[in-house]
Amino acid sequence: MTNSGDIVEFLTGKRSALGVTAERSISGVNSLESADESHMAFLLAPDPSRLKASKAGLLIAPKELSGEGKREVLFTEYPKYQFAKAAAAFFPPPPARLTISPSAQVHPSAVIGKVGFNLVRGPGQNLVFLPHYAGVTIKDDVSIGANTCVDRGVFEDTVIGRGTRVDNLVHIAHNVKIGEGCQVVAGTVIGGSCVIGNYSFLGIGCMIKDHVNIGNNVMVGMGAVVIRDVPDGVTVVGNPARILT
Repeated sequence: MTNSGDIVEFLTGKRSALGVTAERSISGVNSLESADESHMAFLLAPDPSRLKASKAGLLIAPKELSGEGKREVLFTEYPKYQFAKAAAAFFPPPPARLTISPSAQVHPSAVIGKVGFNLVRGPGQNLVFLPHYAGVTIKDDVSIGANTCVDRGVFEDTVIGRGTRVDNLVHIAHNVKIGEGCQVVAGTVIGGSCVIGNYSFLGIGCMIKDHVNIGNNVMVGMGAVVIRDVPDGVTVVGNPARILT
């Protein structure tokens, strides 16, 4: 089992660094919200309340919070970058866990469970991939067309809900949650960590920005570029997408 001091030394060259004065056994990584004392996690935004609420055995956090004084926190200018480096070095991800319902139909050319395009920029403009530890869940009566890609999640599975139909040549990024009975038409790109509500329709070639929530029974028009959350029961069109009244 890895010790938090080993991780700190790997990242900083010293076993004791700003904010870390207590060493703990670290057995893996997790999200900030789910991490316990056996996990390493990271905090991206300088939010003191989330720092104080963390139960992580080693938390990598923005240096702006260094006055908060928690003993198990490594403060740094690049928290997500440092987390990604340490996670890859000490906790290499297992193969993607795929949970596919027997009633689902997945075209042989579809790529399910690839690592998402989740890159982190660090000092010197260096880019590293954030390791992905979760998988993909495809529920009952889903169909996925030819040459569609569904990326694995980082800490929680990417999920496609019961009865959803996904056309050919669709990209579904890491951590996306698609509800029940949706239609996702060819050429659609859904960015990472989006949530698509039940019974929504995503038209030909539309694009959904990462971290956007789309409600239930929404229609997204052909070629629309959705850059902000969409409420239930509306139609959006255009670039940037707007509600059609």
